[in-house]
Amino acid sequence: MRRRTRNRTGPVTPDLLERASTGSIPDIILLADSVQDGKCTVKALDVAFKFLHPDELVPDVERNRRNFRDPIDRAMNCMAILDSACQQSDSDPSLKTALIDHLIENVDGMCCWIRFLLLFPDVLPAWKHDVLGSHNRNAAVLCTILYMQDRVYDAYISSTECIDLALRLWFREDENQELLFDTKNRSLPLMMYALISREAGLHALVNRIVEKRLVGQLASSIIRRAQRVSEAPSLAVEPTPVLSYMRTLTSMISFLMDCDNEDIMKGFAKVHYLRELCTSLNTLSITIQKHHKQLLHMVYPPLHDLFTRTLKARTHVVDIWVDLVEGGVVPLFARLLPSVQRRADIPPPLPALSITTLAHGAMTHRRVIQRHLEMYPSGDVPGLKRCHSELTAHWKRCWEMATCFTRFPHSGEKIVMFCDNPACTAGEALPSDERSKKCDACCSVVYCSTVCQEEDWKNFHSRECRQARHNHADRRKLRTWYSHADRQFHMHWVAGMVTGLESQHGEGAFMIPDSDASPSDVMIEFDCSKGEATTPLYDLRLVSPEDLWVRREYTTFNSQEYLKPRWESMVQQYTEALARPERRLASLILRFGAHGVIEVVVKLVRVGDAYQPVSSIARHGYDSEIDSLPPVNPEDLPVAQHEDWL
Repeated sequence: MRRRTRNRTGPVTPDLLERASTGSIPDIILLADSVQDGKCTVKALDVAFKFLHPDELVPDVERNRRNFRDPIDRAMNCMAILDSACQQSDSDPSLKTALIDHLIENVDGMCCWIRFLLLFPDVLPAWKHDVLGSHNRNAAVLCTILYMQDRVYDAYISSTECIDLALRLWFREDENQELLFDTKNRSLPLMMYALISREAGLHALVNRIVEKRLVGQLASSIIRRAQRVSEAPSLAVEPTPVLSYMRTLTSMISFLMDCDNEDIMKGFAKVHYLRELCTSLNTLSITIQKHHKQLLHMVYPPLHDLFTRTLKARTHVVDIWVDLVEGGVVPLFARLLPSVQRRADIPPPLPALSITTLAHGAMTHRRVIQRHLEMYPSGDVPGLKRCHSELTAHWKRCWEMATCFTRFPHSGEKIVMFCDNPACTAGEALPSDERSKKCDACCSVVYCSTVCQEEDWKNFHSRECRQARHNHADRRKLRTWYSHADRQFHMHWVAGMVTGLESQHGEGAFMIPDSDASPSDVMIEFDCSKGEATTPLYDLRLVSPEDLWVRREYTTFNSQEYLKPRWESMVQQYTEALARPERRLASLILRFGAHGVIEVVVKLVRVGDAYQPVSSIARHGYDSEIDSLPPVNPEDLPVAQHEDWL
């Protein structure tokens, strides 16, 4: 909204430059109009930056209401000259060099003037309807600056003025308290993407967000925009810009989660960002399927971005799996996978890996299973329609294997009824109305009675408690504690699997080829941490407790080394009683966050026709071999020119 005093433009003459450099507003306006269409020069740029320094800024609108118009008019027209220079700089090396030098020398001036210009719709009645346009234009300017050159980017992300300006643009709401939103002009999300797409900018923004306690506001702003994207009326008519907007939002989430900042992770998990974003993707995909089915494959990359975040999570590990299932990730995959089966930009292994991780990773945890069964009470999921036979078969096979967890009875599992004292004789005979009691100091072990607690304190726990307390506190803070209710569920699951294997295959289920080991000599391992489950067998006569502790080549359990004496005692007690055929030792290994695994070793005893768990030890491990799914085509992320990269 610049005041125009001339109806035609002319050449950029030395006389015009001289008059404009004196601050003549009509001549600055004429200069701004004249430098369009490839006519911008270095001298014109010098004039523009002369009036974009902080000392030209009117400090207080209220106190200078009468005489603040001239500096504003100069600045607005100088910004127009700057915009022309940015557009023409790629074809004029000398202009680009001068532009870069000016931008680096005048970081605070640029940020202060942009921030000041954003006030006009609030204080000038004639401009009150230009809030969205003003913020879009200035976000586009900042985005262009950040993409100009590495030195420019480094200078601006090092300035708190720039970071605060970006946050002001991003958090601005309209008169209805709705965040500014425009699917056709995506300057706001692209500006934020430009800022955080590099590590230095990401850390600068995250540090400022944490310092100003805006983590929750940032998370909710992304969620609110995603909801508006999914409900945008233009989605049915012109879907490509809307889909591109959603991909930009999910890419922002990816970068923010990759920064590995605990405040960011906890803040986003607190507002259930995965559940809300997955719900928005479901809504969006339904509209796309109805009106533009041929574009349905374009919804898969945002889903994949979110899905890979669950694998990299170091905090709220089970919580985010629950959120993903509550958000409808299963029907979303079922809807999208047929559309991506022959896409050259989506490698075939990615959908297959996603299915495997969902069915064999998430569906092994009790709370995730509970949410899943609320949607699919039988545990069965919808099949893939009109999909490639190999992917359809893989989907079916993965979910059939997942049913061994999803259909396993787990009612009442919140009532913990087992004892961690190895010498306990009560076993499963605890009264039905009594629950186990935790150690008050560390909460890491449970007992059926005070007698068992005192006995275990003497034998083991007095040497464990202090370290266990610190370990428990750290994991509680990050919500990565493996609960006793989950352990009880997995103990009974292991017992059920061993019972089922013996019922189906007899003692042959535990026979090692070319070995004379009896079933009671063998420890069976149910490894569900790396996709499809495997069941290696270990001859306990040949493997020492020490070797069992470190048997996984790529896994370490350093954070819980204090459990080693208890572990060795458990294995040793079992091997000393190998002559008792009614006993079994089994292990279950599950995926648990970024490179994380949970191992539960369970001692079983046969009661009637079924095995029952007697005791168990659970430990957290780090597996360097487990990695996350790769992103989809990172080179296709949004570019500075605001093109529809999709």
